[in-house]
Amino acid sequence: LKRLKLRRNNWDSDTYQFDEVFTEFASQKRVYEVVAKPVVE
Repeated sequence: LKRLKLRRNNWDSDTYQFDEVFTEFASQKRVYEVVAKPVVE
């Protein structure tokens, strides 16, 4: 898992978890295979 922690101020923060993170160079095929294909099949 990939994690992202955003700090709003010195006391508050939010943490998000992602199974996959794509760069702007990810192909449409790669995104489809990871995100949609398991649902469609």
